[in-house]
Amino acid sequence: MDEKLRFVSRHLEGESISQLCREFGISRVTGHKLVERYRQNGLEAFSDRSMFSLMTRSRDTCLTTTSLPILTASSFNSLRNVQLVSFS
Repeated sequence: MDEKLRFVSRHLEGESISQLCREFGISRVTGHKLVERYRQNGLEAFSDRSMFSLMTRSRDTCLTTTSLPILTASSFNSLRNVQLVSFS
């Protein structure tokens, strides 16, 4: 959080995002995101943002909308000798 706050405060004091990004070792896209998040949310923008809920929601959606067979070692071995036939 301290680095993010330092980055944004220096930018608000007039330093260019490009120069700050080089110094902090981040991309300009990330630098602009930090500044924009600060403008929208203030200091709350610098709290750690958990990806857990986003990842589990995405994973659950994929699991419910896609039904892929689960291949175990034995089922995979039984598929080795299957010949694929084209129906055209």
